[in-house]
Amino acid sequence: MARTYTQLQKEKSFEELKEFEIKVLKRYATSDYVVSQADVARDNNITLSCFRRIKEDAIIHGYISRELVEAIRNKAITKSEMRIQQSAGKCVLYYERLIKQREEFLVTVIPKTQIKSIAENVANNPSNPIKCFKKKYNLESERLVKLILKIAIVENIVSDQTMELIIKRSLDRYSHNRVKLKVKKVFDEFRKERENNKSSQ
Repeated sequence: MARTYTQLQKEKSFEELKEFEIKVLKRYATSDYVVSQADVARDNNITLSCFRRIKEDAIIHGYISRELVEAIRNKAITKSEMRIQQSAGKCVLYYERLIKQREEFLVTVIPKTQIKSIAENVANNPSNPIKCFKKKYNLESERLVKLILKIAIVENIVSDQTMELIIKRSLDRYSHNRVKLKVKKVFDEFRKERENNKSSQ
């Protein structure tokens, strides 16, 4: 009988399960396009729903590299396109959601000292685009840098002065008033959360 995710959790330690997830997903990502998720599940004696759970767990919690995530996504989208166009669209949205959840998880495991350092660096170097900080700190996406800035502001990790510099550099990047207004509204929400967090501490 093919094993479920619950059965895998019972038979393997946390590290063993993590290694198993990486191995299974590498196999899927690097195999020929004709090899499906069901094929890889069968070869590893797990159910298809177990394969999907493994995939979501490893992507969201960062067990596998972003490059491997992209390889899995690209293969899944290509296979969906081979079937029906609508299916490919759903597949794209599904992986976008997983990657978003991944980035939101990854930012929670970055030490506050590092968040402070990155946010201050961004604030004090307004002419450098976000992609520079992504590269400098070896972060996997520009969105992760932006999430770090949000955490730095909302959780009162940086000073008011640093926060104002971050807001100013963000607003200065846009010339269109409508876009500036949208960006300002986002930072107004951050300020509100910051004040709420200050009062609850």
